[in-house]
Amino acid sequence: MNRLFDGNLCMDEKTKLFYAILYRRFWYAADVIKRNRFELRDFEKFEINKVSLEEIIKWNLDYFEQFDKRSESPIKLTEWIGKLIDETRDNKFTYDEIVREGKSVFDIFFEMQPLLGVDYVKGQDLPSKQIEENKASLVLDEVGSGKSVAAMYAIANTIDDKKERSARILIVAPSPLKEKWQHDIIRQLGRYSHIVSRGDLEGQYKEDLKSIYFKEKEHCIFIIDSIDIKNKTTMHMWTKNEEPWDLAIIDECHLCNNNYDSIRADKVMLLTATPIVLASNKKEVNLSTYKKQMEGITEEDYSDKEIDPINMRNPNEKSIFVNRFREDFKQTPCKRNISFYLCRRHEDWYTYYREIEQQKGTLVGLHYAQDDDYLISKYNELQQKNIINKLNGKMIMLKYILGLNLTVEEEGYLPNDYQGMNKNRKSYIVFCEHTEVIDYLYDSLKQADGNLVVAKKYADKEIFDEGTCEAGTLIPQLNQQIQEGKQTILITTGQTGGTGLNLGHFDGVIHYELPFTSIQLEQRYGRVDRMDTRTSDEKDMIFLLNACEKKDFFNHNAMLYYCVSKIDKTCKYLPIRNTVLFYPQVIEQVVEHLVEALQNIKKESLFQDSTRMKDLNTAIKNCKETILKLLEDPLFEGWEELLVERESISSEDVLKSVDLLQKLIEQRQGYLATVKEYKRIKQIAQNISQILSNTSLSEELFVLQDVSPEERELKEISEESEDPKNGSDSTDLFSENEEKDWLADFTALITNLQSINPNALNGDGIFYKKGGQLMKDEVQSFRLRNVNSVLS
Repeated sequence: MNRLFDGNLCMDEKTKLFYAILYRRFWYAADVIKRNRFELRDFEKFEINKVSLEEIIKWNLDYFEQFDKRSESPIKLTEWIGKLIDETRDNKFTYDEIVREGKSVFDIFFEMQPLLGVDYVKGQDLPSKQIEENKASLVLDEVGSGKSVAAMYAIANTIDDKKERSARILIVAPSPLKEKWQHDIIRQLGRYSHIVSRGDLEGQYKEDLKSIYFKEKEHCIFIIDSIDIKNKTTMHMWTKNEEPWDLAIIDECHLCNNNYDSIRADKVMLLTATPIVLASNKKEVNLSTYKKQMEGITEEDYSDKEIDPINMRNPNEKSIFVNRFREDFKQTPCKRNISFYLCRRHEDWYTYYREIEQQKGTLVGLHYAQDDDYLISKYNELQQKNIINKLNGKMIMLKYILGLNLTVEEEGYLPNDYQGMNKNRKSYIVFCEHTEVIDYLYDSLKQADGNLVVAKKYADKEIFDEGTCEAGTLIPQLNQQIQEGKQTILITTGQTGGTGLNLGHFDGVIHYELPFTSIQLEQRYGRVDRMDTRTSDEKDMIFLLNACEKKDFFNHNAMLYYCVSKIDKTCKYLPIRNTVLFYPQVIEQVVEHLVEALQNIKKESLFQDSTRMKDLNTAIKNCKETILKLLEDPLFEGWEELLVERESISSEDVLKSVDLLQKLIEQRQGYLATVKEYKRIKQIAQNISQILSNTSLSEELFVLQDVSPEERELKEISEESEDPKNGSDSTDLFSENEEKDWLADFTALITNLQSINPNALNGDGIFYKKGGQLMKDEVQSFRLRNVNSVLS
């Protein structure tokens, strides 16, 4: 039937229009109407298989309205059908309902299950062909490349295979995506699917009781969330110990990966763009994990099948995996417009951060310190204070970026470079890391402009227009608002909005709070760079950073460096899209401020005397021995009390020695703090130098995305997972007697950084690790040849 829409099938124009609407190819229908100047009354007596054009219009009315809102066609289908809109406003028709003489639309028109409203793209059906050949397929296609369409082909083929009985299909997906799957199945397959709710009793789905949720002869498609599948054992197979599912599809299969081992199905498809993760048991989930999982689900032996995307670059129907990029489908990724906005912060924010850092560790402090209100609230909890923040510089900058009106006081709080009205009225996704920050931004933006459409989404909460949305309806509503020309803002977390959601109608992303890894930045951007809903060839990627003196930029924006100085371990197993680090706009900022931070530390005593640490320790030891002699107590150990309660010391000689000891200890602590800071900057600088130069990569560069087994909206920050030295006494950083030529070390580091040419970098293409080095290539050349150029 695809030939119809290529214009190659000999068919009269009225029949073409009929089938175009039936197949939900509305762009083709509009073209036929325009070409022939048809009016609806021209079809009063027109029928095919005793079904009129008016009937199929009514069955698809809600899709007509969606098409008109996003289409640039001069033909508006809702205007063309006129009064039918009012007659069928709430129509939610599916093609498997009975419409004529005991027959459904499928019975009347289709011998095989069609894909409705889906333009065929060569290669998207390859995973379904792998399933027909091997009963399994692991789909590792990049974010936004249509993995769900590949699953629709598999569902369609499974339905076509079942001539004697109804197909039995299980879809497992994260809870926020269940309604999206249901919507896609209605839209693209014309079929009903049943969502299993967490509140449903397990017994409701025991054995063949599953059939009661569907009409007689209707194909049975169940959708259950990734957590609930573990608890509802009656959903692990169709009937216990007897019949497996005909097809199981597990979306975002890296999440809750341990929950799927008991599922049994004749065929299985696993979907994920981020397969390599650290599971809740701290074990690495990698490609071999999925292979074993597919073997368990299908009870097949895949020992002769390899999953190796780096070396097996062109998988075919006999393979059990695919790993494609948009270029493989003749699509071009969006151009990224990367920009940095410097935000004024509370005058004491860095003091509050350092206090939290000392008690909670560096990473916790950095995570809290990304928003003034959140930081102050945590500081108040810690210190039992009641500090109130009157102006939030980041919030004011966000309003400025969105083109909202500012008060005189707010405008005065902007850095000088941003004075004046910004006329930008684009729609953005604003990413945060904390629900409290989301709530604050949502309330602030709602009050700032009554015409602005603002929504928030985290965990299972979807709030829009001051009300809680019906599950799964938020994203379609927001897309509709954008299509109607309204500026729309979605505020969400990376954990909730960073995977699985199709948000291609938005103009870009704003990183209000940053995550810890570059792969999470990529997942965020992947929400707007989509194959199927692209509205522009360019998308914005905006970073909100802290305004400060140039010499303090590194310390005051440390989260940016944590983001870009680690590589996701995924690239050791399969090629992935370049991270944000490879974009000249980013690396220029990073290198410039790393060099500035290093130059600032050079002024410290660290670089003036390589034996400074040894000399201080010797002086402290000698001072303590003097005090012991004066006290005439060689076993004395109360040094901490002695330093704190110096007013109780009666001997003048002892008091002078205690004062000297205090001074020496403070000097050592300052020296240690400088060394700690230098080593932190050095590690990040070395990481970036390794990534961007032709050198072998150390294992410390690679990090795994941590996945919460309970899909918590925020995961606990484990300092050991990022920096085992965090929170420990700084003397553990190195031997107290260490002697080092810090200046030579510093000089080599500066030289390496300054040798990096940001303009030589290109954000396009893919990269992967091979032979200890980072390889960078274009997608098509990667497919065609075996030897790739090293990143340079």
